[in-house]
Amino acid sequence: MRSTEIAAPPRRVRAGESAHYPCLKITSLDLVLGSEAGRCVVLNWQGGGGDAASTQEALQATRSFKRRPRLPDSELHWDSIVIQASTMIISRVPNISVHLRHDPPALTNEMYCLVVTVQSHEKTCIRDVKLTAGLKPGQDANLTQKTHVTLHGTEPCDESYPALLTDIPVGDLHPGEQVNLAKCDWRGNRLGCSVKYVLEKMLYVRCGTVGSRMFLVYVSYLINTTIEEKEIVCKCHKDETVTIETVFPFDVAVKFVSTKFEHLERVYADIPFLLMTDLLSASPWALTIVSSELQLAPSMTPVDQLESQVDNGENVGHPP
Repeated sequence: MRSTEIAAPPRRVRAGESAHYPCLKITSLDLVLGSEAGRCVVLNWQGGGGDAASTQEALQATRSFKRRPRLPDSELHWDSIVIQASTMIISRVPNISVHLRHDPPALTNEMYCLVVTVQSHEKTCIRDVKLTAGLKPGQDANLTQKTHVTLHGTEPCDESYPALLTDIPVGDLHPGEQVNLAKCDWRGNRLGCSVKYVLEKMLYVRCGTVGSRMFLVYVSYLINTTIEEKEIVCKCHKDETVTIETVFPFDVAVKFVSTKFEHLERVYADIPFLLMTDLLSASPWALTIVSSELQLAPSMTPVDQLESQVDNGENVGHPP
């Protein structure tokens, strides 16, 4: 630590007089670590009387009083290094392709299949490939509660299934190989594949309400790479998003007619009338309705036995 000794000359003081000495005020303090002949670090503290904004200027002034030693040509003098207060670290660019394919629209409560294909274009094998897929976080809370994702489409998923599946292990992937995570079409039929090595996982989405949803597919992996003749392990990732629209499978239209099939604006007590129901498919493909039921209010009674006219697998064609 560098310091300066300041001594005041002695003075004789009479009785009843007070001694007045020069007022000393320390505005900065320097601590030098290292030696003048080699590398050294100068730590500077600013006191209450100094300007806090002039730290850099004070440091430059402190350096100007030092005599720089002569260093070999291959070495850089410490004081010539420019201080960089911040830096940016950029992750390695992934060299894989992620493709999403589906057949919109999705129907409410349908086990909708999303085809996700991952292919590696790296020169070496990538390891510990993991997949995160499902509803993209940050959307409306009601969508999260009414969206469920599963890998098994044999049974409809209930409220206990999550909206986002995280860190699904896929394994290792060699260059040129593909991982078909849902090798099926929207009906669940297997698709033909000519890839030699294929790992399958079927990703099904069930949406309980209508509307648009954004789904996220996030793929991460590890790869060994060489940087400045040193081999290091890099973790790379790539994500893709897709928006899926969910609609009702069909619309129900009800109208009142008389026993002569005349349109009625209102009905009257003790006068029979007919209730005609039309089903209009909103799906681009044909639907099969298993059963239907007409539930009447307690104040209304059927004239004859109510029987469903669309039981036993009635087909509802899609609109032209």
